[in-house]
Amino acid sequence: MRINKKASIELGISTVVVLVIAMVLIAGGVAFIRGFLNKGTAELTKGFDLSELGTQPTAIEPLVFVQGTGLSMKSGSENEVKVGFFNAKSGEVNTKIQFSSCTSMPDDCGSGAVPIMTSVAKRIPSGSAFGFVTLVKASCLSSSDHKTPIKLSAGNYICNLQAVIVNADGAPSTEVLPEKQFIFEVTP
Repeated sequence: MRINKKASIELGISTVVVLVIAMVLIAGGVAFIRGFLNKGTAELTKGFDLSELGTQPTAIEPLVFVQGTGLSMKSGSENEVKVGFFNAKSGEVNTKIQFSSCTSMPDDCGSGAVPIMTSVAKRIPSGSAFGFVTLVKASCLSSSDHKTPIKLSAGNYICNLQAVIVNADGAPSTEVLPEKQFIFEVTP
């Protein structure tokens, strides 16, 4: 049995070419995904121009959002919600926005459940305002595993939105800054 050396060299070269092409495609895919994720984080952390708000956040009304007195979303959908916050405290605060409570949440969400909200913490100097870009999902987390999203039932919920100080470890502190009550309408 005789092996054709020319064929075995060609097989080796074509294998190397395929591996190089595969590595280039993988590197390109990783770079694209990393850029996409970094852009999303940058969009959440940069905030927005407070002139977009109908009412500017002040020491008297420190928490306002673009939607006014209510928020309407389709069940299970995710929307960007813009919230303005004014720091009336005497020093700088590392703050984020979150839901604190909502009435009539579905039973499978469990007691104390709130809609899903993502907000990035931001350092805000005393006497300054900042426009937070948050992501709100018309879902809650399952009471059984606290990971599985459950679509909110259609209806009106009375919810509280709050600004909280974030500790050095990234967890919200027990010190609550302003809170605002609003109607959260969920449509089918």
